[in-house]
Amino acid sequence: TALLCRIVESLDRRYTDFLARGPEYILDAWRRSPNLLGERVRVTSAGEVIQGTALDLDEEGALLVKADDGSVKRVTVGDVYLVRN
Repeated sequence: TALLCRIVESLDRRYTDFLARGPEYILDAWRRSPNLLGERVRVTSAGEVIQGTALDLDEEGALLVKADDGSVKRVTVGDVYLVRN
């Protein structure tokens, strides 16, 4: 139960930050933390497989992936895997 309490407290702090500062604050915090941005990824979503480089998050929090064909895909739901060479 201690772990659950810490998780809820953390979510409450993030939600309070979101309400006070807006979504851009949360997106910037995520960008600054260790994540997949700049890494090679494979995304499976709705039967589609996208392989490319994770570029950024858009203003709504969707993952932007530059696919190997050069197009930029907006991913809102799916499984994202780090591709190791």
